[in-house]
Amino acid sequence: MRGRSSAQAEEASLSDGKFLRRQPLYASLHVDNSWKAQRNRRGTLIAAAGKSMRPEEPNDKDDVATWASLCHFSALLGAIWWIPASTLWLPVGHVLCPLGVWLVKRKKSPKIDWAGRESLNFQLSMTAYGVLGAMVLPGMGATLWLWAVALTDLYWIARAGVAASEGRFFHYPLIVWRLFKETEAIRALREKDPD
Repeated sequence: MRGRSSAQAEEASLSDGKFLRRQPLYASLHVDNSWKAQRNRRGTLIAAAGKSMRPEEPNDKDDVATWASLCHFSALLGAIWWIPASTLWLPVGHVLCPLGVWLVKRKKSPKIDWAGRESLNFQLSMTAYGVLGAMVLPGMGATLWLWAVALTDLYWIARAGVAASEGRFFHYPLIVWRLFKETEAIRALREKDPD
């Protein structure tokens, strides 16, 4: 390429198929490192390679921790979401809200999947404890039992939510049976990243 002008060199490289378009000089001077630009570049590269636009394990640990903690903290809506059943009002938010978050985000990460399963198992266990205690204990004993179950539930929800927001796996105590068992992906991730 000696002796050629820059226009001739550019024309020769274009005819070789090396360059698809000419980049202006100032394009290389400005680099946008914002998270949106990085995500767009990553998505463009993935799309160009013919792969899925949605990766299995996200790189953003804060996003995973946020959704995992929301699986736990959404159970607090049980304090305000109740339905009437004859003369009783039954809480449903403590089960339906974590279920909704888990169903929407469980495929995003095994940590979110684990947090949702663990939260649902705990909330179902606490519901069973409350119902059994209310049926067995008479009058004021049933009321005190339900308050004790509710306060225990609030305490463990707060601990689990904080642990999940820090990116840790949290095991609730007091779970008698696990209706939602852990998957192989969760088990492998927990063995790789023990707390």
